[in-house]
Amino acid sequence: MILRAFGGKGGVGKTTLAAAAALAAAESGRHVLVLSTDPAHSLGDALGARLGPDPSRIPTRRGILEAAELQASRALSRFLDEHRTDLRTLADRGTWLDAGDVDRLLGLTLPGADELAGLLELSRLSLETQADEVVVDTAPTAHTLRL
Repeated sequence: MILRAFGGKGGVGKTTLAAAAALAAAESGRHVLVLSTDPAHSLGDALGARLGPDPSRIPTRRGILEAAELQASRALSRFLDEHRTDLRTLADRGTWLDAGDVDRLLGLTLPGADELAGLLELSRLSLETQADEVVVDTAPTAHTLRL
């Protein structure tokens, strides 16, 4: 799998380049997944499609192009839902916290949690779609550095 990430400060054309690169790769016959990690999503506008957090098929002459605009809060909720029992067990055995403390801790937005959830979601979608190439339209530099 090829991974291409388009980064830089806001307004320099990351989304335009990511959309163009993804479309060109799909038109060459590949299966391409393009994802936006920018909270101010505009990938759908660039592709002329309405996008959400789940991949949508974008019409192409050849190949397959799928696109999604990731929502970090949704990805974090999914992660916590899938791993809550394990996280509770880990916290219960490794700390002096009681169940209520652990639940409150899991309810907090810890620094970097959104970014970690975004990476996990990117990985999950890449594997699920079995894309030959993944193109990432990143958030502006400060956001991306945290990622």
